[in-house]
Amino acid sequence: MSSYEKSVKPVSAFLAMIGLVIILATCLQVLKLPTRGTLVLCIVYLSVVTYFLGNTLKEIEGYLLDGFKKAAFTVGVLMAVGCVIGGWIIGGVIPSIIYYGLDLLTPSLYLTTGLILCCLTSYFTGTSYGCIATMGVALIGVAEGLGVPLPIAAGMVVSGALFGDKMSPFSDTTNLAAATAKTTLFSHIYSMLFTGGPAIVISLIIFAVIGMNFGDSQGASPAKTQELMAAIDSVFMISPFLLLIPAATILLIIKKVPPILSIMIGSILGVVAGMIFQDAFTAKEAVLALFKGVSYDYGNADAAKLLNRGGLGSMAWIVTVALIVLAFGEIIQRSGILKALLTAISNSINSSFRLIVATIGACLATNLFSASQYVSIVLPGETFEPAYRRMNIKGNVLSRTLEDSGTLFAFLVPWGNDAIFTAATLGVATLDYAPYAFFSLICPILAVLYAATGKFVWKRENEEAADTPFDVTGQELVTATVRTTE
Repeated sequence: MSSYEKSVKPVSAFLAMIGLVIILATCLQVLKLPTRGTLVLCIVYLSVVTYFLGNTLKEIEGYLLDGFKKAAFTVGVLMAVGCVIGGWIIGGVIPSIIYYGLDLLTPSLYLTTGLILCCLTSYFTGTSYGCIATMGVALIGVAEGLGVPLPIAAGMVVSGALFGDKMSPFSDTTNLAAATAKTTLFSHIYSMLFTGGPAIVISLIIFAVIGMNFGDSQGASPAKTQELMAAIDSVFMISPFLLLIPAATILLIIKKVPPILSIMIGSILGVVAGMIFQDAFTAKEAVLALFKGVSYDYGNADAAKLLNRGGLGSMAWIVTVALIVLAFGEIIQRSGILKALLTAISNSINSSFRLIVATIGACLATNLFSASQYVSIVLPGETFEPAYRRMNIKGNVLSRTLEDSGTLFAFLVPWGNDAIFTAATLGVATLDYAPYAFFSLICPILAVLYAATGKFVWKRENEEAADTPFDVTGQELVTATVRTTE
């Protein structure tokens, strides 16, 4: 246990959690309060509870401030995404992608093509955030033009972004899960093939079937599509050379340039392209697009809906949500409430099936109550790892389970950090796209089926070398992450 984390009796932790659940249910379901207001009330409740559990007021204030500090990365990415949307619209990048997408794709091919593109982008960049902020933004624009329902399109983007991120050796969560479970990086990736592989194939089939049902009556009519393309073409210079800007942005992320810097560089390249190529806008309007977004009369309502958006200011409200969410997650973790409950559960488990199911449930609960993907990997992973050793189960089964639940559930919890980012970037509410994020829904189901049948639940044999050492990068990552998440 971290020196930063308080020791709490399981009974006290259980009672505190019951009170929190009652507040959440009452505020969200009965009173219909907004998420931000509900979480503020939860922070007040937790502050009172943690005070009576032995925390000083100074410590409680420190927890909240640490939560704000942890929100810095998400806030930075959100601000960069607002800028890149404005910059890429004013520079003609997003208009070009939409124009070519409408010209080349049909609604029936859109979902399968988009899923493959997102898988490849996130795999080679090693980041779901980078994929959603670049390829995802562009594909959502194409979906609007084709008449594909946005919740389905967003679910496709999330599925592809998470598959590539989960399977990529460059991903922080992939390294983190392996290190937390004390297994090697590539043993972890091999293990994930047995849930991630079938899950993405099933997702591809489902999206293909959905796409086959899209026709002109459900999508945009040819005449409406032609009018939209004409409106875009009348304002912007459309060119395949403008696609070099998102390609360069993705390349920067692949080269491990920090995501915030990569996205900001991409937004500046968009502004420069706007100054040079887009005669409909002045240099001042191009620069202001970074801050205020784009506002223009295209003479077409669909074009205005697609292209009048973006800018730093558009992310202001979601930044406040991120700050509140991380403060909430920090105080519930540092109070020791979650740790006490998970430890009690871990110590009472006596079968491999119950252990894996309990790990999945713990990751979901940690996501629900900490709103942090990293905490939902590290906290259950560290808590349950001794139980996996006690029951002679290989570390790569634990690491796979942490990813199948901790990583994937993070994008389905509406007040979670990752879901907030996704909803703000794609413009689709979490609960709207969640039913179509098939990859995130199928992986945990497969994990439970394997646990029930014993398939791919490997046992340790004489402490094989592949089970005990783990990737150096992963160890450095988990050490740093534990310090920042505790």
